[in-house]
Amino acid sequence: MSLARLVLLVVVCFLLSGGVHLLSRRFGWTRPRRLGRNKSLDPPTSEGGVAFLLAFLVCLAASVPYLESDLLLSPEEMRAHHLGLGAALVCLFAVGRWGDGKSHSHWIHLCALLVAGLILALSGFAIETLRVGSTVHALGVLSVPATILWLIVISEFFRLFDGLDGLLVSLVLGVIALQLGFVLEAEEGYARALCLAAVPALLGLLPWRIYPARIELRGIGAFLPGFVVGAISMAGREKAFTTKAVVAPTIAAIAVFSLFCLWLLEQHLFLPKRKG
Repeated sequence: MSLARLVLLVVVCFLLSGGVHLLSRRFGWTRPRRLGRNKSLDPPTSEGGVAFLLAFLVCLAASVPYLESDLLLSPEEMRAHHLGLGAALVCLFAVGRWGDGKSHSHWIHLCALLVAGLILALSGFAIETLRVGSTVHALGVLSVPATILWLIVISEFFRLFDGLDGLLVSLVLGVIALQLGFVLEAEEGYARALCLAAVPALLGLLPWRIYPARIELRGIGAFLPGFVVGAISMAGREKAFTTKAVVAPTIAAIAVFSLFCLWLLEQHLFLPKRKG
């Protein structure tokens, strides 16, 4: 896919996210952001999840004619993977959104991830081997449970950053950039296509997520970017390096954010007020 088409997709995703935001405010599907301490936490709305899901599905459909050759997958298998990923994301959002609307416990999110992971595993995404030292073990019938477990872990990991404006989207963008730049080889055409489908959706949403965020990305919507990263990691070959690519930028971001918070506390709590 050419750079011009990627830029066009970024613009389309930005406008799509803005349209979702305007419609949500117009019909009361979301609540205005309230700063400060609240007595009770409002149930999350679907605004951010809808914006990311629609944008990613558009990019996924737009990438079908540009699927490049892959080391292990045929064009028919890659298209089947696309359909499976799209169906898994829609199922994940639908079940999770129902749980958010009813203010159910976190178990509803886990059930949604379980069903979506099963759909993804049946469509061809799978962790088929496990490397321990220099020995590679075939998982066999444990491949499907291992795939679902990895998707749950990676989705829950990224969901931890849903309350920090822009950080979740920025972290996912950083992981995908590492995948494209240092992990994925040229022969891994399908994994690279998934990365290029996720980038416009994330870049289009990012301006709406910069503080103060206009689009809410909580509840089941915060699981969707991590689920996409999990799918990309299974489409690639180097699973161990992928895990490091996820953890390293996250630790760096936490360290930078923590230092920034300490600086704010020092400025506003411990330093004397200036006169005048």
